[in-house]
Amino acid sequence: MRILFALPGLHRFGRGAEVVFESIAQQIAAAGNHQVTLVGSGEVRPGRAYDFVHVPLFRESGSSTGRSFRSSGTSSCTRN
Repeated sequence: MRILFALPGLHRFGRGAEVVFESIAQQIAAAGNHQVTLVGSGEVRPGRAYDFVHVPLFRESGSSTGRSFRSSGTSSCTRN
């Protein structure tokens, strides 16, 4: 089975949902029965059992908190 987790902060932030998704993905992929891919705005981390796809983000104009992001529409896939 192929499994994909997508969250803008994956491999960018080490908090909450990002940590949980990365941990679950690592455990599932390390078991060797499934192909797991994470999609996020961070960078590749060596030694991970899952694949990672980097999707750049850009800040939306007019965001009062400075925390609103969107995908730039381009991505790069890296197999670990």
